[in-house]
Amino acid sequence: MSTLPDPSQPNRWLQWLLPLLGAAMIAWGASQASLSGLDRRVERIENANLGERLAGIEAKLDLLLRSRGVSPGQ
Repeated sequence: MSTLPDPSQPNRWLQWLLPLLGAAMIAWGASQASLSGLDRRVERIENANLGERLAGIEAKLDLLLRSRGVSPGQ
């Protein structure tokens, strides 16, 4: 006995196919949400790394300016 519906009865095909399409749409939506969340986490990490690098650059500039006799903020 085959699990596929009789091709001569279109309504049976729809009854068989629609739940599969619904499950595929739910799975696709979940994967998109997961990827979106991952993108946000990566962006936060990149921003944190950028902030650390900027703080390091600011500290080096402050040292350079102080070594030249210029106080930062002038």
